Parts: sequence; structure tokens; C-alpha cells
Amino acid sequence: MQKLPIENIITPKVAIFDNGVMLYQLGSATTELLKIDFIFEAGSDMQPQPLCASAVNSLMVKATKTKSAQQLSEILDYHGIVVEPNCDVMTSSLTFYMLRKYAAMMLPLIRDIIERPAFEDEDVAMLKKKRRQEIEVNAQKSTAVARKLFYQTLFGKQHPLGVYAKPEDADSLGREVIECFHKEHYIGAEMTIVVSGMIDDKLVQLIENEFGRGIEHSKHQHKMLQMPSGVPTVTRLHQDVISSQQTSLRVGRIIPIAWDDPEFAQMMLVNTLLGGYFGSRLMSNIREDKGFTYGIYSHLQLYRGGAVFSIVSDIMPGKADAAILEIKKEIETLQNIPVDDAELSMVKSVMLGDFMRSIDGVFEQSVRFCDMMINDVDERLSCNINEAIQKTNAEHIIDIARRLLRVEDLLFCTAGV
Repeated sequence: MQKLPIENIITPKVAIFDNGVMLYQLGSATTELLKIDFIFEAGSDMQPQPLCASAVNSLMVKATKTKSAQQLSEILDYHGIVVEPNCDVMTSSLTFYMLRKYAAMMLPLIRDIIERPAFEDEDVAMLKKKRRQEIEVNAQKSTAVARKLFYQTLFGKQHPLGVYAKPEDADSLGREVIECFHKEHYIGAEMTIVVSGMIDDKLVQLIENEFGRGIEHSKHQHKMLQMPSGVPTVTRLHQDVISSQQTSLRVGRIIPIAWDDPEFAQMMLVNTLLGGYFGSRLMSNIREDKGFTYGIYSHLQLYRGGAVFSIVSDIMPGKADAAILEIKKEIETLQNIPVDDAELSMVKSVMLGDFMRSIDGVFEQSVRFCDMMINDVDERLSCNINEAIQKTNAEHIIDIARRLLRVEDLLFCTAGV
């Protein structure tokens, strides 16, 4: 079995500026592009009311106090600058893609976007309308309803992962609360910069000139999510969605081991075997053999402080209970029948291929590094994955499946017809 290229584990160069801002550098001499990520502790867990964090994150790139929406849009479009705002539970980020030659001109503008967004009344009004429409539309989508039912049952409606906005939350979102959130979580708050691509000393100096001086930024002390212990008292739930033509399925649990436990990497292998790639057991059974769905996958989603295992699919009408029965059968097979060497070798190759794709290029490395940093994960996980690929055998898989995938510990949620 081939090993992970541990010598290529991502180790960016790190600089800490005088004002507390951290800069991670992933250089490449083979591209003229730059990817610059600005990451803030400004996720939905910090917001005073629903939708506030994502509203601030998306509105920042609309207009600044020195550039109107039209002016800003024209500058970005003319120079081919791609901007990607993103907001999750713990963090918000702004990602900029540009040619290296535009960095000197664009970095002051990026600082303007971060420190002096306009939050114009017209943009706020349009965002409120858009968010309300999204919430109302999602209420009629079986996939969105099943996900909401799953996470609210696992975590509770007050937990950051169980909070879902209502239409009236969009109506109550005001400019004042948006501006206050921005001031508290973006100005002088923790900020991390990850730059990848064509990096040289001049670029680092340009970044330091704009973001490494002046306003003092708070130290990096990440808040962790508190994960509920135990398993849900209710294990089967359904919610009708009148407009749906299918049944959306969510099955899973909170994984009771930390990411740095070697068994977590073994659980990743079990997940891949069960439903983590196109040729998985769930796909072979429920799609290819039974024809209940176009696709069914299982996932291990890492969060800061824990992880969630889930199986996700959209099932044809009238077949949800049959699909659940087959899921239980596949899990029980994992728990009782040793996987043969050929299948295990193939699954390990899939995991190896996934890792190789995640480091195949400096921008892929940047995405992987940012994901790990946001969730307080480090390269010990890669070392554990390497160990799992080398040493996990059929007996280990049975043991992990029996302890972490007990059917009676899983939550089964459906929504739709």
C-alpha cells in the first residue's frame, strides 16, 4: 500500500505582525495568481440575532465609504478580481483571487472593504428581502427540512448548530446591529491572513504595510463548540413537505471521539467504505441494486470541538423505510462480516487519492489548510490517516463499526412525501 506523502504535509511560513495579525504563506513559483484569505472569528455563534453574521460578511463586499457599489464592482471586474465571502458557525472569511501584479493596487482597497464597508440602506434592504425568500423557499425543500430536523434534534434548537433563522428574523435585521457586529468582530478583533501563490518579500511587505500596523488586533484564542453527550432519546422522525416529490433522508450521530484520536482516522476509513465514494456499499446497494435513489453518501463533518457522521440521500416516493432498512443492513454487515482484502485495499486507495487531490496545487493546499485552521485541526490528523491506511485491518473495521455505528445510537430523519 502506498503511503501518504508526509514530507509534503502543509507547513506554511508564518509571520506575526506587530499588531497581532498572523500571516501564513504558501508559496508557488509556477503561478502568477494569488489567493488571499482573511479569516475572522465572526461566525454565527457570535451574532446577537439570527442572520447578522452572514449579512455583515456578504454586505462588506458591496460598497465602502470611499467606493460606491458601482465603482467597487467596476474596479473588481476590470481587473478580474474574484471575491468569495463565506460565513460558518465559528468564522467568517473573505477570499480574494487576483493576478500578482495587481496586489499593490488591490491591498489598500481590500483594507477599505474590511475596515470601512458602507452598509448602505439599499443593500441592507435587498439582502433582507433575499434572505426572507431563501428561508421561505427552503421551508418547501425536503433536503433543507431534513437537514434542519436532523441538526436541531442532535444539538437542540439553542445550540449554534441547531439554530435556524425564521422569515421574521430577516425582517428584524437592521443596519445598526450590522454595523455594531462589524465593529466588534472585524475592527481590532482577531484576524488571520493566508496568502498562497506567487509570494515574495515585496508582497509580504505590502501586506504588512496595510494590515500589520496601526490597529491592535486581539490574540488568537478560539472559542470551542460544546458538543452534547449521549445520543438522542428519539431516533426516528419525519416531517411532511407537501410540495416535495421525494423523501430526503438524514441518518447519523455525533462522533464521541476527538479528531486527534487515532481511531478517528479509522472511522474515516469506515465512513469511506460505507458511503464515502461512488463505489461504496450504500451506493452499490441502494442506488445500483435497489434503484431507490440517484445517489447516497456518508460524511464525517468536522467542527471546532467535535464531528458529525451523517448519511444523506433523496429517496424516491414510498421507498424511504425500505432504504432505511438497507442502511441498517449495510451497517450490521460492517459490524459482523470482515471486509475482504481487495475491497479494503481499494478503499484505502480512495482515501489516498482524496488526500493527494487536497495537496495537488498551492490553492488546494490553501483550502485544506484554512479548513483545518478554522476547525483547530493540525497535521496530526494527516499522520493518523497515514497510519490508518497502513495498518487498519478487517478486525479494526468491525470494532469501530460496532462501537461508533450502533444502529440504536443513530438518528433517522426523513422529510418530504
